Amino acid sequence: MEFYSVRVLKTLEEKILAKRLLYDVYVKELGWIPPSGNSSNLKIQESPLGNILVDDYDSVSIQLGGFYGEKLIGVHRMINRLNGRFEVENYIQIPKFLQQDSSYELNRLAINKNYRNSPILPLMVTAEVRYMIRCKCKYTITTATFPDPGNLFCKMGTTRINFPEFKYHVSDPKPVSLIVFFFEEKDNFNQLFRVTDKLIQKGKVKQLHLDEFNP
Repeated sequence: MEFYSVRVLKTLEEKILAKRLLYDVYVKELGWIPPSGNSSNLKIQESPLGNILVDDYDSVSIQLGGFYGEKLIGVHRMINRLNGRFEVENYIQIPKFLQQDSSYELNRLAINKNYRNSPILPLMVTAEVRYMIRCKCKYTITTATFPDPGNLFCKMGTTRINFPEFKYHVSDPKPVSLIVFFFEEKDNFNQLFRVTDKLIQKGKVKQLHLDEFNP
């Protein structure tokens, strides 16, 4: 029986496949082209597996893959600061409390269009949240458009804070909102954990071992 699983991508081939999925979703499906001269150096690049999306923050990222059987169906990444900045800080000035105490930024989400009604996004977020709680992180940030996928992130325990919406580039079709994971309020994530634990108990999901996050 095939089951869903989440793991940290460590091999070169896995990482290229993840960047290929980003390309397939953002460029081929949505028709989006990285703006020239963007502050992330996000660009299309050729690879042995076809065109991929790459950027400067790849070098400071933990990349998660969501799988159905052995098929990569979703990707999401956790990034550290690069040259003292999270990626989003190249575009806006985030609130001071986040500048001081945020541990990670989450971004580059892509899910194969045939699996968007699957549990793979909650499973990836569950793995990230459990890891960051274990590491005693205080805050982690991400951005999203509303209503989707922003409302889904909020249902998983995050908070859309009172901060002006913004666009990464003037050509972006919709603005994004700043979303925060408040890890000191662990009860926010109880519903997310319950859903994931039920899937594990039913044998539909392989449990992630958090040690996989270690380099």
